[in-house]
Amino acid sequence: MRRWVVLALALAMALVGADLLAWRVATARMQASLESQMAAMRAGGWMVRCSAPDIGGLPWAATLAVSDVRVQGGGASMPGGVTWSADRLILSVALTDPWHVSISPQGEETLRLSHLPAVAFTADQLLARVPLGGGRPDHLEVSAATVSGGLLHSHRRQDVRIGELSAQLYAHPGAGGAMDAGLTFSARDIGLPDTGRWPLGGNVNMLAAALTLASPPVSGATAAAQAQSWRDGGGQVGVQTLDLRWGPLSLQGDARLGLDANLQPAGTGHARAAGFGPALDALAEAGVIGPGIAVTYKAVLGLMASDPSSAITLPLTLRDSTLSLGQIPLARFQDVVWR
Repeated sequence: MRRWVVLALALAMALVGADLLAWRVATARMQASLESQMAAMRAGGWMVRCSAPDIGGLPWAATLAVSDVRVQGGGASMPGGVTWSADRLILSVALTDPWHVSISPQGEETLRLSHLPAVAFTADQLLARVPLGGGRPDHLEVSAATVSGGLLHSHRRQDVRIGELSAQLYAHPGAGGAMDAGLTFSARDIGLPDTGRWPLGGNVNMLAAALTLASPPVSGATAAAQAQSWRDGGGQVGVQTLDLRWGPLSLQGDARLGLDANLQPAGTGHARAAGFGPALDALAEAGVIGPGIAVTYKAVLGLMASDPSSAITLPLTLRDSTLSLGQIPLARFQDVVWR
């Protein structure tokens, strides 16, 4: 009996030692990977800032926690670049899956794309997974629940709410700052601000899309010059698939987007729409279109459909800051000011 107790204690000590060794190896790899990633980004012109990491996670994972995180750069591929910050960031590697690192931001985050206004947001759950290794990870997976946020300097910070969000992102840098990137995402239960102002309702049931970005090297001293360089170099955003479920409207489509002569977003595509009758009634009731126009559009679209409940395919255009489905204006956007 005593011999079995000794063997059990020896086995337990061996397991503890193996776990401790695996933890030390994992934390060392994570620190090396983090330093390598930050060095590679800085060499590529990015500004990366964070505190010294706190190490933890025993016995099931190796974790590094950093605070005051800020990443800024990418101006060579996108006019104005990208700026992201987080109060705190936890990087974790499960000892049973040492080849991927999970990244979980905590507290408030801010994100600014190009010269658009910065957005501040928080999430009850937010997790990203990327390959662990040297160099730059070329893809990541993100999942989130109960995301809320709004414009950074708005008096109403919690303007938009998203019940569930998932996304996959890849990026392949090219020569001279060129980039080939893609984003696939799906968002459900999207609550819009000021619910009374949306003709189709203040809640979007689902928005999903697969996007691609072909970005040439960007040059120029001003934001407008950089945008013109991006446009003239063939910069383009592709919407491979789009799926929108908003109120009575169901919309699927694809599009190609770029910048027009005035450096405003513009493009064309196709949309397959169902539920257009109730959607037109809602637009007319909200005053977006006149009642007579709604009746005319419903009659014309009804002739194009095999029956009133079937879907029809129409051209989708973004021109002069107005998004239109066929000849029906859906939304008017503010002009982009390249400061």
